[in-house]
Amino acid sequence: MNFKLNREVINDLLVFISDPHIAGILKESEGKGEIKIKDMYPTGRYFVEFSERDVDVILDELSNAISNVGIGNDGEINAYGIRMEKLIDIFNDV
Repeated sequence: MNFKLNREVINDLLVFISDPHIAGILKESEGKGEIKIKDMYPTGRYFVEFSERDVDVILDELSNAISNVGIGNDGEINAYGIRMEKLIDIFNDV
C-alpha cells in the first residue's frame, strides 16, 4: 500500500511506533522518497510503501499508545491522543 506522508506525520510515527522494521521504512523514505514538483521543487511529502501487515502493526501500536499516553487523568483524550487519532485515520482510510 502506498501512502503520501508529510514530514510531520513521519516524525510522529517515529515517536509513537517502536517496531524497527517500520522505523526503517520511514527513515528510508525521508532519504529517497520525497515528492518533487517538476522533479525540482521539494514538497515535504514522501512516498512510503507499507505491506498490509505493516499497516496492522502501525494501527496496533498507535492504539496501544493512545491507551498508554493519549488519555489524561480525567479520562479525556489529550493532545497526544488527538495526534494519534489523526495518524490512525490516515491508515484506516485505506
